[in-house]
Amino acid sequence: MLLRFILIFFISFFGLWLLRARKTARVRAWQKLIIIFFVISVIFITISPNTSTNLALFFGLNRATDVIVYATIIMLLFVTASIYLKFQDSQNQLVKIARQVSILEAMREDPNWIKGK
Repeated sequence: MLLRFILIFFISFFGLWLLRARKTARVRAWQKLIIIFFVISVIFITISPNTSTNLALFFGLNRATDVIVYATIIMLLFVTASIYLKFQDSQNQLVKIARQVSILEAMREDPNWIKGK
């Protein structure tokens, strides 16, 4: 029973930390909802382990462990996709900055460049 309380405490702490650590405007509401849903689901399954067994039987699986493994795989896919999209955004910003810097350097080296002389 003590282990359940410890797990619930750390899961809650981790969920709150994730929500507070990502205060930027770029964090979308659906990402926060997924974090909240995941934390609530893990707490609920920690409190009532029979729920995961019933959920497994509902989906036609024999073991509750399979449901947990599949949920973990889905969360890993979500995290991987999120990291990939952020990497793409960073790369696009870097390309824009490099273009601006190269244009500014060309203008500084040849002030008549913009006039077309």
